[in-house]
Amino acid sequence: MKLSIQQVVKDESSLVLFKVRLKTLAKKLGFDPISIENMQIVASEMLSNQVKYSNKTGMVQLWFHGERPNGERFQSERKTNEKRSDRKGNRQSPAPVTIDIFAMDYGPGIKDVDKAYKDGFTTSKTMGKGLGSISRMADESDLFTITETSTDKNVWHGVACWARFYRSQKEKIDAYQYGMFCRAYHDMAQNGDDLWLNLNENKMSCLHLDATGHGPEAEKIAQKVRTIKTDIHVHNVEKMLDITQRTLATTAGAAVVALKYNSEVGEGEYCAVGDMRLFRIVQSSDKQLEKSQLKELKVCSGILGSASRSYSRQKFELKTGEVIFSASDGIRRNWKLKDFSVLWDKHPQLICFFLGNKKGRSSDDQSIIALKRL
Repeated sequence: MKLSIQQVVKDESSLVLFKVRLKTLAKKLGFDPISIENMQIVASEMLSNQVKYSNKTGMVQLWFHGERPNGERFQSERKTNEKRSDRKGNRQSPAPVTIDIFAMDYGPGIKDVDKAYKDGFTTSKTMGKGLGSISRMADESDLFTITETSTDKNVWHGVACWARFYRSQKEKIDAYQYGMFCRAYHDMAQNGDDLWLNLNENKMSCLHLDATGHGPEAEKIAQKVRTIKTDIHVHNVEKMLDITQRTLATTAGAAVVALKYNSEVGEGEYCAVGDMRLFRIVQSSDKQLEKSQLKELKVCSGILGSASRSYSRQKFELKTGEVIFSASDGIRRNWKLKDFSVLWDKHPQLICFFLGNKKGRSSDDQSIIALKRL
């Protein structure tokens, strides 16, 4: 997933500029005219709401995934749109080609979200079709808000809204939800953090890397890992790290997480080395979000390829609605579940965008992946 555009939203001219850039990217990625029109409507609603209500605190981002704008598949993903099978016969697909729009502000927030989703409701003198049209036009969308009067002044309040469009509906995964965030130090062209996903109908495999350092040096390390064939995903997580270890043997190394999940049984396994944070949001027995707990998972010390010690597979189980995260050290750890309690019930992609933007450190590469059982 790559960040294409980020811009401040202050007035209607911001909307015009963003829509032009959005249309250009969507055409390069091969989206059909109807999808592009829907994207334009969603962008208009998101940014118009920021202009009206956010007191000029709005920001919008445009992300894309699956292909570079010139049509070339990312090296870490499959270069064909045809499905294939792994060694066990599981049907696998290339990473979906998607466009994501993420808008976030520090305004007063929305007091009644359910009412705001109803067409015709507005606190201004406009038609009031914003939130309702976003949920209808986008293939996936979600919203997170905290009102200014309901939170401590030191905790975020405002609105975070996300919408996703798939180039092909056949690429959409329905058995589980996942989200990603990956951004370079000071938005440089080089990024030492990276995520490689392999998806099929019921299973997900991921290799999450945070290379030592940042800039060109870290990018070179990540680039070596990108040369590994995607068939690495047919192995168990311990073997995935063995292959990565050998690949990084002549480098300064990296912190790496290999993670697999099977949605049919709600179980998975992982293997992790280095300064990475793995945790689960564990629901309470009565499924009350405010009583959920953040449970840290074991990560072996060391640096893969340089000074790693022995590591072993660890298993985990997800109950319905629970989420597992892997985050590099570019994501701050100075937050608590109660700071954003309602967030953890949202789509993992919205969670990743929010945490990445709110808790990402601009002085380092940042990445996070989240997986949720439906």
